Amino acid sequence: MIERRWHGKVPQHLSEKFFHYLVDTGVRETIQLPGNLGARVLKNEKDEWVHFVLVTFWRSMEDITAFAGQDLSKAVLYPEDEKYELVPDLHVEHYEVVEDFQPGVET
Repeated sequence: MIERRWHGKVPQHLSEKFFHYLVDTGVRETIQLPGNLGARVLKNEKDEWVHFVLVTFWRSMEDITAFAGQDLSKAVLYPEDEKYELVPDLHVEHYEVVEDFQPGVET
């Protein structure tokens, strides 16, 4: 399994609206694609900014290529991002998941 991580930040006063927009775009689009195994949204408030990390899980790098294109390190951004004053990372990171210990799940 491959984890793909993207980070961006928005001003505090737009964070709630941006969260819903992120779910309606990046999350909903990716979780419907072949090879996607799920998504997670993380949030961290720092001063006047709210940082979001979108973590998506994929079966393979080939599945990510079908979503993101040939340049896998390039972030997929959306036309209305500017409306939320988004300061996006333009690149993403990929990690191979070598073990997954799920919180709250007994083994």
